[in-house]
Amino acid sequence: MPMARFMPQLPDRYFANVNPDLLAAIPFNAGKVLEIGAGAGALGAAFKRRHPACLWVGVEVVSEAAEHASSLLDEVYVADIELVLAKDKHERPDWLSSTATYDAIVFGDVLEHLKDPWAVLRALSDYLADDGVVLACIPNVGHWTIIESLLRGQFQYTDAGLLDRTHLRFFTAATMLESFRAAALVPTKIRAREFVVDAAGFERFAGAMQAWIAASGEQEELVK
Repeated sequence: MPMARFMPQLPDRYFANVNPDLLAAIPFNAGKVLEIGAGAGALGAAFKRRHPACLWVGVEVVSEAAEHASSLLDEVYVADIELVLAKDKHERPDWLSSTATYDAIVFGDVLEHLKDPWAVLRALSDYLADDGVVLACIPNVGHWTIIESLLRGQFQYTDAGLLDRTHLRFFTAATMLESFRAAALVPTKIRAREFVVDAAGFERFAGAMQAWIAASGEQEELVK
């Protein structure tokens, strides 16, 4: 029995946004893509407009979003990926059969919502084609705005964004990379997304942190 849930408190855009950086990172020659957390199908639809021959398989736990995605993507399944992967391999659905392979597996702001994202990465890496890639967008808990809030004794969840109230796991840039390596995946590129920020606030924060960074010997760049 497929698992589904509906979160009516979330705005429509939560499931309908296209991440342009993630879209640009998908190999142009990908013939078959598996997207975990396909939402309303916006990312897959955007890619298929450019590459209509690509077979895009979307997996989405929220049934209403999946219903919309089914009109845009080749295949859409309402499922909780962690429950699917908990099954013995011979009991898994066709899209994760022993012969299923994908040129790209995409997690667009999804891993942080899972109970065990490390296990999911390990398990799904088995379904990559020989030259396949895993693409993920993951919030960075080391973002300067979060550090500043912590220094003020605050850690406030929000409806969306870095501290989305539905996030279960948190990663820094370094621990993101560790997670992929633990799944026998080789990170080839990491980049920060560019957003409009409080430039003056960032400059004040960065200036105040420079002495601490120098004293600690840490070389990580503060991320806007």
